[in-house]
Amino acid sequence: FDIDFSNLGECEFRISEVEHRAITLEQLRVLRDFFMKFANDQGVLTGWWDRFRRVDHIQGASLNLYQLVDWVVFPATAPYRCSFVELVARR
Repeated sequence: FDIDFSNLGECEFRISEVEHRAITLEQLRVLRDFFMKFANDQGVLTGWWDRFRRVDHIQGASLNLYQLVDWVVFPATAPYRCSFVELVARR
């Protein structure tokens, strides 16, 4: 997949203290909403797989954090080498 993560953020600043990198409910919603943009009308993401259940699609209704990390967090943060919270945080 060629996914554009740029609308999530660009890691504008670093949060040096790890205890200050807690994710907020709003940031979790941003993560879920980004992921669900790729779902069909039934809330299914065809071609997106779950590494643990070995299925060839993901049901939006049963979306879990492992799937979000695999499909969004890791690829979105890798170019910046930052946490997801640092990626989406605004000053």
